[in-house]
Amino acid sequence: MNFLLATVESTERLGALASVALFPEQRTLIPIEDLDPKMADFARSMILFAGAGIDATMKQLVRDCLRHAIDNSSSAAREFEKYVERLLRDGAAATAQVLCSPNPRDHLVERYAGDLTGGSFQSSQQISRAAASLGVDAPSKRKATFDRLFRERNFVAHELDLLDPEVHGMDRRVRSVEDAWVMAEDAYGATLDLIEVVGNRD
Repeated sequence: MNFLLATVESTERLGALASVALFPEQRTLIPIEDLDPKMADFARSMILFAGAGIDATMKQLVRDCLRHAIDNSSSAAREFEKYVERLLRDGAAATAQVLCSPNPRDHLVERYAGDLTGGSFQSSQQISRAAASLGVDAPSKRKATFDRLFRERNFVAHELDLLDPEVHGMDRRVRSVEDAWVMAEDAYGATLDLIEVVGNRD
């Protein structure tokens, strides 16, 4: 939760730096990027912060809750069993490591957590897999919210937000600070919803 709160705070500060007026009671923003095209960089930064914060939050959620989920959720236990089956099919080396560890089950749970959190969360599919490991379904609405954020995040992080250089030269995607804020806020809400579902489950 601390990762998520810190990310929201950073996004809000970027909005303030961009001279964006926020009205909480109306949930609306007044962007000024039309007056200064450089404001688009604030929008890009907000998207990158949002993606990084959700990545860190999901990893911590898995580390903190995976063992409890496996012990108390039948669906999480099934996902764990599937993982163990895949791992043991990989060969004798993996099997030997498990059998020779002081506590084979603890070893498997730790290895499972490491596998789930080893990469960067950059798609709704990765978040859905982590949610399933905790015994939680990912509704289609939540998937769409994450897909939108991570698609835009990947445009910025991997393509520098450039359009097709052969067609558009150095032109970059146009995105308002308002769009970035709404996108980030929706993703924060979906992440918080996931945290609450995991936390409220018996």
